[in-house]
Amino acid sequence: MDSYNTEQLITTPTQFTEHSSSLIDPVFMKNPSQLLSSYVTDPFVPNIIRFRCPVVVVLNFVKPKPSTYRRRFWLYNEGYNTQFKNNLKSINWDSIINEADLSTLADKVADNICSAASDSIPNKVLLNRKTYPG
Repeated sequence: MDSYNTEQLITTPTQFTEHSSSLIDPVFMKNPSQLLSSYVTDPFVPNIIRFRCPVVVVLNFVKPKPSTYRRRFWLYNEGYNTQFKNNLKSINWDSIINEADLSTLADKVADNICSAASDSIPNKVLLNRKTYPG
């Protein structure tokens, strides 16, 4: 497995028959620094002629801390619809629509709508934290 730059963790046989034993459950790992332990356990059912042993691999991964982000919350039911309509009417849409670059045009449309909305619809920017148990 050198071509994949991996290391074989399990090297002992995992399957046994009357006349042979073989490794049919190999485990390969690229970054062995995250390995705590790896081994082949005893079979689940003792005293049988043909059996297969389970493979155990224990890894050490660091759980990333949840990120925080800002989110704007809009209180639409408290908004001033007439003011919002007037804000939209006051925008010079012709100058925006004549924009040659589609990406710039989309940005200008979105910016103008958001600006009109933030003037007429109450809103708050809150910091959200993702929380997970444990």
